[in-house]
Amino acid sequence: MARLRWVQAMLREWAAWIEGFGGGLHSPELDGLPKDTFSLRRTQQAIDRLDPEYQAVLALVYIEGPRANRCNLSQIAEWKGVERTAFYYRVCRAEQKFSEELDFTGKSFEDVKNSMS
Repeated sequence: MARLRWVQAMLREWAAWIEGFGGGLHSPELDGLPKDTFSLRRTQQAIDRLDPEYQAVLALVYIEGPRANRCNLSQIAEWKGVERTAFYYRVCRAEQKFSEELDFTGKSFEDVKNSMS
């Protein structure tokens, strides 16, 4: 299963925002986002819709791992005591679920926008 580069880019941007907002694995409320960050709003809403298992994997890869200087998936797997292949699959699955939720969230935003016209 291949990782999606555009998903990784969005999640890195989200993680940088989380770190800049004070860190932590639980994201702040959407009201804390600057008004001009539509992409971050969509990202956060998609993450909020994920199962906690997927949220935890994404937080581990994009927030906890980099904070602990463990940016490589193999290093994070070793750090957490998880078999590398199994961990890679979990990351791919979490990113895939995120992309599906992002697509759903994007459609929801479009529906709201169209209903206001």
